[in-house]
Amino acid sequence: MKGVADEFMTKYDKEARKEMIKAALLNVNILETAVNILGLTPQQYTNNRRFIKFVESSSLVLDLKSNRAFYNKYGSSALSPIDLIKEYSNLSLTQAVNQFLKYYSNRNPEEAEIFHYDPLKDQEVYVSRGLLLPEPNKDDVQAVNYLRETRRISEYVINYIRENGMFYEDTYHNCVFVGEDHEGKQKFGCKRGTIPNVKFQRDCSGSFKNCGFFIPNRFPVKKLVITECVIDALSYLSLNPSLIDAHVLGASGAGTAPNTLWYNYGTRECLKNINEIVTCFDCDEAGLHAHEKIVEWVKENNLPIKVSKFEFDGALNMRKGYDLNDYLIERREQEDYIAMMKETVQDNENVNELE
Repeated sequence: MKGVADEFMTKYDKEARKEMIKAALLNVNILETAVNILGLTPQQYTNNRRFIKFVESSSLVLDLKSNRAFYNKYGSSALSPIDLIKEYSNLSLTQAVNQFLKYYSNRNPEEAEIFHYDPLKDQEVYVSRGLLLPEPNKDDVQAVNYLRETRRISEYVINYIRENGMFYEDTYHNCVFVGEDHEGKQKFGCKRGTIPNVKFQRDCSGSFKNCGFFIPNRFPVKKLVITECVIDALSYLSLNPSLIDAHVLGASGAGTAPNTLWYNYGTRECLKNINEIVTCFDCDEAGLHAHEKIVEWVKENNLPIKVSKFEFDGALNMRKGYDLNDYLIERREQEDYIAMMKETVQDNENVNELE
């Protein structure tokens, strides 16, 4: 049965909501849900730290390894974080999802306690505040090669983010991207796998997603380019090697892009006087929804800012989900082909001269 809210949602709203739910479930575990959303007080169930019970309810048990809850009151079925909110608070599914997303959207790891479970360290359970970055690898060869060869990010862009502490390779050979807030404090972190055709992308533990990955222009410019992920932000910079007219902001997904924009607009002095925002989102429902949310925000606040979409000039395949990195790769492949043809022509001319 559809919730009341579903009846009034466009297909773009629904797609954006799905993406937000997916991101929230990846980043908010069952213990954080129980403590920070439901306000429960945890206590160890047995000598095995994997299982947690609560002072307020002896019939509720969390299995931290499977990231599921078991609530005897409602049978033996395993509950996801959203299911737990629904059953424990006696809410409809729509209400439970709304509560979960509201928490996730406003979650600031600098203020909220984030709970972790590590089965590899004697099933350790620990609490943190703020960003926890993964351990760096002894070198960043695999991550750099991935950005340069697979993603076709320009060498000067890679060097810039390396030199400014915004990128490194972790011990699992993932790319780690780090973003600072307006005070220069590291608050945003995300990981991207480096194995081609194997999608792996996660926020680092304690990442404040609204901070995003901000690359300021060295000039006092009045344009902001916003993308829905870090790779797209780096792709924009790679397409514009002499960029002198815009700041660039990479978000952590289309669903969080509007909030990332609002947070940065409200905290960064260099964005106070911008008069143009260019959205470089994926060609899908979630991307369109994020663009429309930004347009609405500008209108509602009566801001003197023009909002436009990035123009994929000459794109060969504007399929659903087409993004800025696809565009960059396409452009580089065209350039490689032209260079190869010129080299072939030159080789033929040299052979003719020798004959």
